[in-house]
This record gives sequence, structure tokens and C-alpha cells, in this order.
Amino acid sequence: MDVYTLLSTGVSVKQHINNGHKALQRYIHRFPDNWRSWELMARLLLTEVNNMESDVAYSAAAWAWMLYESDERNLITNYHRYGKTLKQCAGDRWKVAKTLAYSTLACGKHSSIPGDMDALKAAQRLVHSHPYNAESWSILSSACHARTVYTKITKNETVLNNECRRFSEFVANHSSDKLHAWATKQNMLSCIIDHKHEAVAELASKITINFEESDVFVSLSECDVALHQSQEVEGHVIDELENLAFSQSTSLLSKKMISSALQCMGMYERSHKVLVNLLKTEPNNRFNILLRIAHLGLTAAATGCDITKWIDVATNASIGAVKLNGESPVALLLDALCHKANKNNKKMKSSLHKALTTTPHPMCQAKLLSSCLLYNFYQQQNDDVALQKLVEDLKGFGTGFWEKMQEILLTN
Repeated sequence: MDVYTLLSTGVSVKQHINNGHKALQRYIHRFPDNWRSWELMARLLLTEVNNMESDVAYSAAAWAWMLYESDERNLITNYHRYGKTLKQCAGDRWKVAKTLAYSTLACGKHSSIPGDMDALKAAQRLVHSHPYNAESWSILSSACHARTVYTKITKNETVLNNECRRFSEFVANHSSDKLHAWATKQNMLSCIIDHKHEAVAELASKITINFEESDVFVSLSECDVALHQSQEVEGHVIDELENLAFSQSTSLLSKKMISSALQCMGMYERSHKVLVNLLKTEPNNRFNILLRIAHLGLTAAATGCDITKWIDVATNASIGAVKLNGESPVALLLDALCHKANKNNKKMKSSLHKALTTTPHPMCQAKLLSSCLLYNFYQQQNDDVALQKLVEDLKGFGTGFWEKMQEILLTN
């Protein structure tokens, strides 16, 4: 049986996904040393709706990688006999490595088992194998996201993992301008996290005209100095950040960083101004920007400053986000929080229930938080019937979901 026939049966034809899964299992039992079948199993597990087996997908992809490493050595030695060229072999390696990286990222996001370091290692292997492939760097960036400049700006003492520095040095040795710019950014973030602000300025002075965003990192570095010393951030630094946020040459990522930095420093009006401008200039990212505005509005309202105004800002943004994607648990959760702030319990419950019944994986953080909010609400209302029904529904997501939810309830 051709493994790629199974791919079309199990993945492309959605209604036959279970049949494809079973057929693939039988094939693996017959040919356990075929790395392609294990790689396909990982991809198949990741395509299933509401699957609780992202860690199994990781195991399958890891096994595919190990078998492929062995298989590849034979192919390189005997590629004439197998009718394979080294170029084809490298292409196969990319497919397996990419699947491994994606499955580990999914495991880290959707499983109660922490998988962020496994995801980071998988992404590192991917970049080592394909240093000039933009997608491999994108995967690495996702794996490192939680370890960026935000950790220090929010005064979280989590230390940035030195992997960013290692890979920055690795990329800096290559001639590609884009990779060199990426490496410089990562070096700057690492220096800001470690409070090496002279190094930030030195890096900025070495950047060529092809890379125009050094001022963003210098300004963020100056903000970090002030925050670290518990001082006020000087006005000219804030003005410089705001000017950069409206510059056409500044990337979308840097503009989001600036908005987040302003929000973390309590400058909600300025942060909101940046995001509103992004709505006009980045129509393809409208959904994500609306989510950020909703979060900003709720955060500002929670400080007690102009509560009515910021709740309205959050509400309008959440309504827009739900209109764009009514199946997003994050959008529905923010919508529910806005209804809660407006004391509309009926609509709040409706949005939370919708968040729990959307198609994304049950272990996503938005669904966990939605379930906790509903659970607390029914407890406060002494509605034992609704509470019991909710518990039964939540246990249907699996023991991992229920245990993680209980953990969140105990810590909050």
C-alpha cells in the first residue's frame, strides 16, 4: 500500500480521516521502519479536530526523524541504486524536520505537558538544516516568542534563554542581509534582557542603511534602564518610540512591540493610538490588532482610570474581532470579559459557552480560562444544576483538561 495514498485518504478527504488513521496504523505495524509512515502519522494527528494527542504526534515525528537519519545515511551512500539524488533527499529531510517542529510546538501549546523546550530544540534542528529557509526561522521565532523583550518590560524576572544569542551568532556568519538583520534583532533583544545597554548602542551603530529599525531597540533599551532603576521613563524616549511606531519603515512586529511596551508602562492612550493606526495601515492583520485593542481596553479599565471609556474601547474591538472570526476562542473569551465588565451576565455566559464549543484544540488557554470563568460564575450564583452540567461537559474534554483547569482555579 502506498503511504501517499493514505495521505489523500486520511487527510485530504476529511470525512474519511478515521479510516485513514486506522489504515495508517496497520501499515506502520507491517512496516515499522518506514520513516515516511511515521511522519505521516504525526501530520495526521495534528490535522484531527479536538485531538488530545499532540504529544503522540511529537513522538511519531521524533521517531520519523530518528529513522530518517538512519535511512538518509544509506541513501547518501547508495543514492544511485535507490534512484534518489542528494537534492531529493534534502527535500525529504525538510518535510520531516518541519513536521517535527510543528508537532512539538503544538504539544507545547495544547498539552498539559510543558513542551516549549522540546519545541525550541526541534526548531533549532530545523534552522541548522535549512538556515536560508524563511519558514524555519519563523518556526524558531514562534518557539522563542515567550522569551523576548516583553519579559523584562513587564518586570518578569524570567531570564532570556541563551539560544537566541547562539543562533544570532550562527546567522551573523552568513552573508544574507535578511538573516543578518534577524540576528542583529535577536542580539539586541538578548542585550536588553540582560541589561547590557552599551552593547545595544554598539550594535545599533554597526547596522547598515539596509536595516532601519535600530532606533526601536535603542529606545526600548532606554525604557528598560529606567524601569530597572524604578525611575520615570524620560519623555523624549517615549516620543521617539511613538514616532517610530508611525514610521513607514518600521516593521509590523516592531510596531506591536512598541505598543506592548507603552501599555506595560501604563501609557494606554499612546498604545491605543498606535494600534488604531495599525488598523488603517495593516488591513490583513485586522483581527489580531482588534484582539490587542480589546486586551488593552480591559487592562486600562482594570487600573480604574476612565473605566467607562476603556470598557467601550474593549467592547467595540471584541465585537469587531468576533465578526471577523466567530470561531476564535480568544475573541469569544475577550467578548465575554467585555460583557462581564458591562454586567451583562446573559451575554457573558453565551460567549463563554461558544468559546468551549469551537473547533480548536480543547487544551488551548482561551478554552481553559473560559471554563474557569463559567465554573466560578455558577458557583457564585449557587446554580448547582448548571454547575454539574458544566463539569460533565468539561470532563468530556479528557482528564488532562480537567486537571489543568483545577490547577488554574487553585492558583487564582
